[in-house]
Order: sequence, then C-alpha cells, then structure tokens
Amino acid sequence: MKSGNLDSPRTPTATSQRPAILAAMPAELASCAPLASCCQTLLTGVGEAAARRAAQVVTASRKTSLLVSWGTAGGLAPDLKPGTLVICTRIVDAASGRRFDTPPELVERLMKILAPLRAVRGVGLSVADAVTTRKAKSALHEAHGCAVTDMESAAIAICACEAGIPFLALRAVIDPAHSNLPTSALAGMANPEQPTRASLAALARRPWELPALCRLALWYRHSLHMLSSAALMMENAPGLFCGKKSR
Repeated sequence: MKSGNLDSPRTPTATSQRPAILAAMPAELASCAPLASCCQTLLTGVGEAAARRAAQVVTASRKTSLLVSWGTAGGLAPDLKPGTLVICTRIVDAASGRRFDTPPELVERLMKILAPLRAVRGVGLSVADAVTTRKAKSALHEAHGCAVTDMESAAIAICACEAGIPFLALRAVIDPAHSNLPTSALAGMANPEQPTRASLAALARRPWELPALCRLALWYRHSLHMLSSAALMMENAPGLFCGKKSR
C-alpha cells in the first residue's frame, strides 16, 4: 500500500508460515544461528541486486510471514557507538527517495526484548556503495536524518511490499560516524566468501592501514557479538519467531 512516497506492507497472507532472515555476509548469517530452528535463514551476498534476488526467491515460495534484514551497518548518527543495535522504524532508499515503514508493533516488541542490550530505534538508509568517509557520513546524515546505512535493506523492503508481507531491519553498528573505512576493508566486503584473506592481501599493498584495519576488526567482532546476543533473546521471546506464544 502506498501513501504518497511512503510504502507499507500489508498484513501477512493466509499462506504465510514463518519469518525469513536475510544477511549479506557469512559471519552475519552465523550470528542469527539461534533463530535457524524456526526461521528461514539465507545468505544474500552484498548489495542491492544480490539482496533483491535472494528476497524474491524466498517470497516466491509464499511460505514467508516476515522478511528480516539482518546484519551490520555503518553509523551516520554521531551518537551511535560500535556495537549499538538499531531497530529500524523506517528504511529510506537513497537512490529513489522511497520510504518503507516497519510495523510499529513489531518494533516496540523488539525494543522491549532487546532492552537489556540497549537497542535503539532509528531510520536506516540504503545506499548503492559503502559509505567510507566521515565527511560522506555527515553529509548523508544531514540530508536524510538517518541513523545507519547499509546496502541491502531497501531491496528487501521492496520485495516484502511486493509480496504483501511485513519486514523488519535489525542492524548493529560497526564503524561510527566519525571514522573513515580503510581501503583494505573494502576488499573484504567485495569478497564475502573469504573477507579476511582479501583484506590481508589488500593490506599488503597498503601496510599503513594496519592500525585502522585492526580497530575495524574489533568493532566488527563486537557488532557480531551483539547480533548473536540479540538472536538468543529473540529465540526465547514469547510469540516472537521461536518463542511459544503467550496465552
């Protein structure tokens, strides 16, 4: 359904069965392992096109009640630290300007479940390429007012709307707004099957990036830990994904 340029998915259809969690990188997918017993989990690959193909495969089965964009993100809001969990209330597609709202009732439930992890609400921005400099992050934050950025959520949201099912986006901040991404890290993103090997090969050509790459690796590990902790809490939440429904 549309209201202006605001897109909202419809209520799940009668043929819906269970949620599907989509993640771009193998390590991100591994972080949602506690939810694999009751959710479909799928590795999409990095970027809009890869995410859209994967989401279309899932929704074509008509056995999906909810699409979840799961993984890490770059920070745009200056107050977000590495590891902060952001439950997206809306996704903005930077290319088209389209906006996709997530169901408020699901956002509120997740906020309560993940309160011990200090999760926050925020608007997510989907972009075509990684945002690598603090100058670019600042410009995007000023232009769109978004908290985090990734490259897959809008594509997943579009597929959810086309299928008439709701979607969620849960993202953990890796790099804060004040940081620049080292070039060697981008090589790892371009090779999701072997990101460490690709980053180290690039680092051999840019050894001065070693401190920044080590710092980013620590942030990445922390963000994955937070996602894993979130999955454990969501697994046991009554009526949400895996938890038994409360009477």
